[in-house]
Amino acid sequence: MAEDIDELRELIEKNIEISQETHRMVRKMRRTALFGWFFQAVWWLAVAGITSAAYYYYAEPYIAKIESLYGFTQSQSRGFNEEITNLFAIMKQQRFQQTQSPQTSATTTPR
Repeated sequence: MAEDIDELRELIEKNIEISQETHRMVRKMRRTALFGWFFQAVWWLAVAGITSAAYYYYAEPYIAKIESLYGFTQSQSRGFNEEITNLFAIMKQQRFQQTQSPQTSATTTPR
């Protein structure tokens, strides 16, 4: 019976050692997961920061030029539309004046 108790004691000690080792491994896994999450967050913040900086320093001047060109083109097209509208108004007015004035071609005799 004493042998059984000694054997059980050894098994319990081995069980305690294994559970302590498992505890250490689980803590390492948690620490690794936490560091992984932290470095992944830092990585994505760096990617976003680099992308923003690249846009600000490299692409923004070109985009600003394109925006100003678009605004200029838009204002020119408005002016062009106004000129076309004025041209049609003048043509309409001249046509109206021609219909109001007496027609000299109908009263003249052919030669």
